[in-house]
Amino acid sequence: MAEITINGKPHPIHFGLKAVSRFAQQHNVDFSDMLSAPEALSSFEGFADLAVLGLNDGARRAKSNLRYTVDDVWDIFDDDPQLILSVAEIFVQSITPLVDKLGSLSPNPPRPTR
Repeated sequence: MAEITINGKPHPIHFGLKAVSRFAQQHNVDFSDMLSAPEALSSFEGFADLAVLGLNDGARRAKSNLRYTVDDVWDIFDDDPQLILSVAEIFVQSITPLVDKLGSLSPNPPRPTR
């Protein structure tokens, strides 16, 4: 799991299938198009939504009760705009292996015989 530094403190951030799926639903993008759909991540709103999902999933996986809202993330980005790029980089590093793994799965796996 990756971390980003917010106000001098590390915070877990995770983009697993759950976070990616929710982001795709929110932005009406197919999962398979996540890396190539420019409109999904072409806005600050997209980055804020992505950061909320990643930070909340990271906190959940780290067993933390801390949860973030979109307003929290906007405040974080206002305080440190460089974090927008950090979130985007972590997202790409996280989703690329997921897309590669899922792309190698057959959409029609063989059925077990009895």
